[in-house]
Amino acid sequence: IEMRKSRSILSLGRIDPVKHVEVIVEALQKLADQGVSFVAHFYGGPTAGDQSYYQRIQKSARELVERGLIRFFPAVPNARAAAVYNEHSLFINATPAGSFDKSVLEAAACEVPVLSCNPSFQGLLPEELLFAEGDSADLADKLAALLLRSEAELRELGKSLREAVIREQSLTLLVPRVLGALK
Repeated sequence: IEMRKSRSILSLGRIDPVKHVEVIVEALQKLADQGVSFVAHFYGGPTAGDQSYYQRIQKSARELVERGLIRFFPAVPNARAAAVYNEHSLFINATPAGSFDKSVLEAAACEVPVLSCNPSFQGLLPEELLFAEGDSADLADKLAALLLRSEAELRELGKSLREAVIREQSLTLLVPRVLGALK
């Protein structure tokens, strides 16, 4: 995973209101205001009905885009997603409770430390990777703490997440649970 860019942050998925991308942009603005060094990439576009939300997100991020701290990219096909995860040192997902986002598990499976506000991931993600839902200040604080860590420390954190995903989410465990639930 030598292609991983230092101090790089990823958000991957549709850019629509349920994903709360504005919380991520607000947190990144706070980091930039504090002089924290990072680059953030947003992969994904709006669904047909969410053009106005997407435009609001791009407008709110304009200053950070102009400073070279944020870049927006089109959605990537699933076959290329692992490569995109592996280019980044951190992954953020602000999708709240009640909406399970598989990108959290995909990023963790790629050994990328994941920040999430979804309580469904308590137990899988350590406390340092869980931020309060809708709280950009809490997210900014957690990001700043992670960005102070060495790449080696982040790699170790990522490896432990991958092991947890394999342990907790593997199909060999999931299939019997699903079949049991269907009986």
